[in-house]
Amino acid sequence: MQTIHISRLSELMALLESAPGSRFCYRGHASAAWSLVPTLYRDVERTSPPLEPVDGEWLGPRERDIARRFRLAARGEPDVLADEWRALCLAQHHGVPTRLLDWTYNPLVAAFFALSERSPDDAAIYRLNLSDYPFPAALGRRLPEGAFRIENLRSFLGGRTPPFFTPVSSLLPREDATATPPAVDSALVVFRAPLDVARIERQQGIFSVYLSRNDHDFALDHLAPILGAEASSGRELLTKVIIPRAAADGIRRQLASQGMTASVLFPDLTGVGLELRAKLRDELEEELQERRRQRVE
Repeated sequence: MQTIHISRLSELMALLESAPGSRFCYRGHASAAWSLVPTLYRDVERTSPPLEPVDGEWLGPRERDIARRFRLAARGEPDVLADEWRALCLAQHHGVPTRLLDWTYNPLVAAFFALSERSPDDAAIYRLNLSDYPFPAALGRRLPEGAFRIENLRSFLGGRTPPFFTPVSSLLPREDATATPPAVDSALVVFRAPLDVARIERQQGIFSVYLSRNDHDFALDHLAPILGAEASSGRELLTKVIIPRAAADGIRRQLASQGMTASVLFPDLTGVGLELRAKLRDELEEELQERRRQRVE
């Protein structure tokens, strides 16, 4: 994994120009120390001692219970709930713990999320190279932007609903060992959300999910399969862009000048609330700085 430090928004945009014709997706983190861990696993990974893969037996029923309770609460969305993948995406969209990770095609959107929490840590943006990523050939053709349609994922899984909601998972299709291409034991898949949701459209959002044949194999961290694919393919697939804390305010202002604001990316009252909250923070910081200057004088 390549690591790059930037201090201006123009340096982030220069990354795009450095790889013309390639397709990427991005994910912003308020702390550079965070890895690519889906919400379902974020507390699980912090356990001491850490859970072992066999603990998938413990986590599986919890995941199924979360999905069941979400579906009960979302009864007003019958069209979405009729499809397990759409229901899973909707749950992720509303902050329910799932095994999905959110990504975006737009690096400015990723930068906004990396800097929106005003963390005391350096922020980070992960960039995944979709053009060179060794996705299983059985997934078929991708969208022009680089991700797969949900129909590809359904076909890849033999038309089954997400099997990780069932007691015995068999996520990947069983294939003849002599088949070409050979059977796949595990795969990270990036796909477009099958939802007509204004927020996802504004944020140019897509998702990743880790699939495995092994009932006890659950990827706490999507970084592991990505780095494994990087090692096996010999290609540079992941770049981590570090934004130092000292550069955060300047880049945040540059993003706002480019229209990357909460009210744009959250086209509902949530966006208004986030934007007003950020405005209050800025004004409070300015007031505190003014009072400090007055004390010195």
